[in-house]
Amino acid sequence: MSEHQESPRSPGEHERSASTADMRNWPTGLTEPKLEANDHQSQRETLIRDKIAKSWGSLVGAHGYGEPQAAAGLLYDSLYRSGAVGDQLPPDERETTVAILEQPVDLEGDMPDRDEFVQAVADTMVRGVSVAETLLPGAREQIETLAGRGDEVIIWSAGDPAHQHHKLGAIGLHDPDVTPNVEPPVRLNPDFEPLEIQTAIATNKSTPENFDRVREAATGRQVVVVDDRAKNILKFLEEFPDAKGIWVQFGVHAKRALAKQASGEATDVVDAIAQGRIFPVGAVDQTVASIDSMYEAGVLDSAKELAVAFDYDDTIIDNIRRRDLQHAAVERVLRTQGWI
Repeated sequence: MSEHQESPRSPGEHERSASTADMRNWPTGLTEPKLEANDHQSQRETLIRDKIAKSWGSLVGAHGYGEPQAAAGLLYDSLYRSGAVGDQLPPDERETTVAILEQPVDLEGDMPDRDEFVQAVADTMVRGVSVAETLLPGAREQIETLAGRGDEVIIWSAGDPAHQHHKLGAIGLHDPDVTPNVEPPVRLNPDFEPLEIQTAIATNKSTPENFDRVREAATGRQVVVVDDRAKNILKFLEEFPDAKGIWVQFGVHAKRALAKQASGEATDVVDAIAQGRIFPVGAVDQTVASIDSMYEAGVLDSAKELAVAFDYDDTIIDNIRRRDLQHAAVERVLRTQGWI
């Protein structure tokens, strides 16, 4: 269901609308308990939403990526057996996160089978989100333009590999050597013309093994890396000293890096920009223009073929918006199934 469609009425909404119509008939002194009940309902729903968000976010915070099956299992325990939550989180996880996940919640639904719950929630995280709605303006067109003129496009990304390939399929991108083997099967969005790309995806995208995959995909071409995190570009340039970086200044990570620069920190990024190794752009739709400028300035060799390695989250898609849609989709499934 698109976020523009009307959401299913949550438990309690009917009671709230009915109570408003009937309040004039209640004896004096009976309205306050009803209002308190409504307040309790609101707090309960807020806690459930917080648990959905924290079950995903705590794993991202701990490992740098989210794994749908693990997040779904953590959410199950947070909702139905909160005493088991602590065993699944690292000792340094924030106290506020642990407190929310371990807080008991007054559920109105039936306790489901754990395996059934985990499968349904994980599948919703992977295939129940309209990722295409989060595509950043011009991102897909930039990739099409580069691929159309013979440049090799590589997705260099961190995350659960299967999840990342599903997110790529949502905007019509697929790696012919990998996508057919992903489970559950990747659905290519029919709203986009299918476009073949290569991928270097791992839970930590800066491992030697994943860099080797980039090197294999680039096949001796000169390389440009496009990422929203300046520190990731610096890691890439350490591995590929002759490469150039395009820093897409979008999203929370870019804003933090810009704030550090403004306060006199992140001098390594400032130096790389001054040396002509990193080229900042305000948005991903400036990628092709930036590459063309590099050719014109002689930074890139027009006689050599090019490979462009794109980050995915917050470079091609708005990942915070995607995450919010994911949380909303999970909540809808829990309500539809009668589990909360």
